Amino acid sequence: MIDAAIQDSLVVTLQDASTDTNGARLFAVTAVQGAGSHELVSIAGFAQLVDGSSWSLEDAAWVGLVLAVSNADGTWSSALKGRADFTILLTRVPYSEMDAFARAGLSPSRRPLTADQTTYHFPWQPGTSMYYGSLGVHAGGYAGLGAYKAVDFLSDGNTAAGHAPNKLLAAASGAIDYVCNGAYNTAIRIGNVMYLHLVASPILVSGHSFKQGEMMGQLKTGTFSDNCGWGSQGDNWFHVHWAFPDTGTFQASGWTLTFADQTWRKETASRVPLSWMKAELPYYSYLPLIPIRIQ
Repeated sequence: MIDAAIQDSLVVTLQDASTDTNGARLFAVTAVQGAGSHELVSIAGFAQLVDGSSWSLEDAAWVGLVLAVSNADGTWSSALKGRADFTILLTRVPYSEMDAFARAGLSPSRRPLTADQTTYHFPWQPGTSMYYGSLGVHAGGYAGLGAYKAVDFLSDGNTAAGHAPNKLLAAASGAIDYVCNGAYNTAIRIGNVMYLHLVASPILVSGHSFKQGEMMGQLKTGTFSDNCGWGSQGDNWFHVHWAFPDTGTFQASGWTLTFADQTWRKETASRVPLSWMKAELPYYSYLPLIPIRIQ
């Protein structure tokens, strides 16, 4: 539950930032974290829902993060990440409550990485494979009606067959800046990429940073459904719903996905839905050792 004073502050902030929320008229709090004098509140906004109706993250027109900080008179001030007042408000949070790494990850002065500014890796263990789901490239929702596309990658965890174990890895370095905690699964955003169907854990919080290839957590197995996502799969199966901006193409691990025909390509190889895809070892793993003689 959110304190009434914080809620009042959130309402004012969202009204003032209406041009930044993609036409959203109704909002839902999807995660809350903080201590003492501040709260980080993840929010999903909806443009086409009726007040009082049930919601799903797939219906979101926008998702974002609001920082709320307490004032001496018992009121709260808040700001939306990406706006100038967010940085100012961040300076009021004591270092005892938020360390320098979290601040750096949340500061809008560090612009989020976009698909053409970074090199992504497949988010599972190198040397193992995941199954490119039957839906191929499909609507991602999440932060813009039609603005995101997504693919599903599945595995049964059978490492003896070369299938990926249940360990989701960071496709690129960055800090979490949005969280949706459901009854069964958690969704997060890092930069412009979203990962859905994680099992909740203490590190899946706004401001927590990951290095590329670092384990972020495990994925929910079996069939489940809540506000933050759903899955229909075998008891031992799991999948990541991996969403990214609808730019027509997306690159990861040297492969290029063309949205129009749903095909991944790398040199002469190609993969279509219902194919296993192997995450290769990073290029530096292939560099030969060079002996150096020390005089």
